[in-house]
Amino acid sequence: MLTGADASGITFNSGANFTQNCAGNVFGSGTANSVVFASGSAFVEIFGNNPFAKTQPSSVVVFQPGSLFSAQGNLQPSASGRTYADLEINYATFSQNLSGSSLLSVSNLSVLQGALSISMTGGFNLLGNVAVASGATLNLNNNITNASGKTITINGKLGGTGTNYGSAAITISS
Repeated sequence: MLTGADASGITFNSGANFTQNCAGNVFGSGTANSVVFASGSAFVEIFGNNPFAKTQPSSVVVFQPGSLFSAQGNLQPSASGRTYADLEINYATFSQNLSGSSLLSVSNLSVLQGALSISMTGGFNLLGNVAVASGATLNLNNNITNASGKTITINGKLGGTGTNYGSAAITISS
């Protein structure tokens, strides 16, 4: 276990990659905001509990803009009341539904493999771009608020029932 005693006590800077492939929460459940993933760094989760560890809106881990959370196992990322910078789904048999009653915020979303469903009753705030690779699936089952000047590119499958509130350009290639 790697724990920080103070807020921002552990910072992964640009170029740093941390991979969790063990049971439990690798950063513990102690000090709020004690682990920071700065722009250009990545947290790769193959196996284990979500790194936030605390009940939302509190969190042990902070994902700053430009950092990456990469799900590379069939695990359930924490969603309700959570903020991710770049969220990537990259596991061939991934099949999870992100749900919850509090707002989920994601800067950029990439579904490279597997099937991701998002069913947030608290809403889904999409701040950046979405890409769904060929063979991957994204199901959106809620209201989506997105930023102008951004794109949603679907080369795989798009499904679900929801309403898009925003002005992102939606391109469906297949």
